[in-house]
Amino acid sequence: MELSSLVTVLVGFVTLGATLGGMILTTSRRSEGRLTHRIDGLEHRIDAVGTALGHVDVRLTAQIREVETALTNRVDAVETKLTKRIDRAENRFGARFDRVDDRLFALAAHASPLDFSHPEQLGPEPRSA
Repeated sequence: MELSSLVTVLVGFVTLGATLGGMILTTSRRSEGRLTHRIDGLEHRIDAVGTALGHVDVRLTAQIREVETALTNRVDAVETKLTKRIDRAENRFGARFDRVDDRLFALAAHASPLDFSHPEQLGPEPRSA
């Protein structure tokens, strides 16, 4: 082989190597650009999901507070109602106790000792509850 043909072959290989190297670099840069673009898109989506989750958290917290307030109000209403019923029952019991107490004092004021064999001395029978 002659020197000129050897130089031509070497120049051809160098040119081919440079061309292939350039293509590889270009392809690599394009791939890098695409990957960078995809990564940026994914970061944007992640940020959007984080923002959406923040909004959902705020709404759920507000709804939980509303439910807690409603339940507290309902419990307070039931407690008030039961307290009133208990107070009325205590008042009725107290009034009955006072009537029985008055009858006993009236009976004790009699000169004769009580004869429990005659229930009419005790007055009318109390109404059943």
